Amino acid sequence: MGLGVLALVCSVFAEASDPVADYKNKQGLTATDIIYRWTADIDGDGKNEVFLTLKEEYQDEKNAGQMPSWFVYLAKHDGSGYSLSTGEEYNGVTSLNPVSAIDPDKVYIGQITQLGKRGLVTIQVDLPQKSAPVAYIYAYTIVSDHLKKTLLVKYNFDDENAIYDQYLKDGKRTPVTLQEVTP
Repeated sequence: MGLGVLALVCSVFAEASDPVADYKNKQGLTATDIIYRWTADIDGDGKNEVFLTLKEEYQDEKNAGQMPSWFVYLAKHDGSGYSLSTGEEYNGVTSLNPVSAIDPDKVYIGQITQLGKRGLVTIQVDLPQKSAPVAYIYAYTIVSDHLKKTLLVKYNFDDENAIYDQYLKDGKRTPVTLQEVTP
């Protein structure tokens, strides 16, 4: 591994006292860029994780029918700051990509009975051209320095689903407010 790659990897995993400033520096943002920010206490430790993305990228992804991508800064348990999630674990494999796809319009944050722990639940819907829409309900939990993504259910989106009703039905979702922040 070259020194440049090693420096990049180390900077990705570094701690940050200010997630917005860290995100700005890592992304090379200017004062005219607008960041969307929201916070949520995923694991119930009383400290909010911070979710950040560029407003323009968020709007492009939503307009294309995609899940918005977020850089997730995990709160340190001792309250000393944050660390950028080192990746996303799914099916036993952890990617080095610190970005997670979460729709803040369709999210639940709280106890997940199927996993026996607190986390975040969201839904992704695929719209194939020649068949019915397929829904995937995922749970995100914090494991050490990263997020773990777990598939709770895959189903035909046109059908009713008990897990959807449990977490994502109107009145069950957790309201999320996107804040506009300029670097």
